Amino acid sequence: MIFASLEEAVVSTQSTGELINAKRQFEKEIEGYKARLTVEERDKINLQGKISVLESKVKRYTGQVKSLLDAEDERQKEKRMLQKELRIKNEELKKSKDDYAILLNKLERPARPATNR
Repeated sequence: MIFASLEEAVVSTQSTGELINAKRQFEKEIEGYKARLTVEERDKINLQGKISVLESKVKRYTGQVKSLLDAEDERQKEKRMLQKELRIKNEELKKSKDDYAILLNKLERPARPATNR
């Protein structure tokens, strides 16, 4: 570069120095951004792993809940069936007790002699 005057050379040198300083500053900032990007990517991968673990747990727990609900429904059906059977047996027992009371009553009454009229 050929400068017309010494002043132009000094200004040009200052501009070049400023440009070099600005370049260094930008390079530092870029390195900082790269470091932050690396950290953020590592955190993202870590979080994705945690999400996968949580999703698999949710899937497992959902399956367990479904099987427990199915088992509960089966127990409820069985309970209703047993209650119906108990109700029937209680009715039969009551009828048997009533029949027994009638028969016992007949046995305890003295037999009346047959009268001829």
